[in-house]
Amino acid sequence: MKKFLVLFLMFVSVFAVIGFSDILTIWIGGQVAELDDTWDMIINKFTQETGIKVEVQLFGFAIYYDKLLTALEAGQGPDLAFADLGGWVPTFAKKGWLTPIDDKLAVWNGTEQIWENLWPTVTYAGRKYGLPWYTDCRLLLYNKNMLDQAGLDGDNPPETWEELVYQAMKITNPKKRIYGYGVSGTKTEHATLGYLIFLYEAGGKFLTDDYSAAAFNTPEV
Repeated sequence: MKKFLVLFLMFVSVFAVIGFSDILTIWIGGQVAELDDTWDMIINKFTQETGIKVEVQLFGFAIYYDKLLTALEAGQGPDLAFADLGGWVPTFAKKGWLTPIDDKLAVWNGTEQIWENLWPTVTYAGRKYGLPWYTDCRLLLYNKNMLDQAGLDGDNPPETWEELVYQAMKITNPKKRIYGYGVSGTKTEHATLGYLIFLYEAGGKFLTDDYSAAAFNTPEV
């Protein structure tokens, strides 16, 4: 039975300082689970350098969180796991399911490669429980032709909230099923991610800094 889970995103150079023996079990979920060639390369290199065998389980995104949660609640689960978003870290760390890795990071020479603003996603109560591996960004894409056809300047897309609202209203023609702004309305994380762009740009946030309460009752939100 596994007694701990290190929520840890995978770099071979960090693996080498963990000090595991026997067989290392790793769970990988989400879109990155489809990168078979990448994981084979990482795992083969790790095994060659350390002599430690690795067992990997891949999960689809829709079931991964529930699988991980169920295993941890039962006192089981992997030695390491690829996790989604920083929200998992405070939830799992607060329950005592994770092992902090500050001492491992202190002797790893790769920390300077990671942007400072990513570390809070794997930090809880001042301790680091994971390693940020990748991030992405969201863009406001616009249709130049639609702006021109609405009498706007396609070479000057909106730069402020007011301009965005104004130009979106100018483009909108419900009778022709033309709308000036589109947002995902699915009951998935995509709608949340789309909202996050505006939330944080306006200075709002979902939770308080200590993750103890919701932070929605603010003018920014």
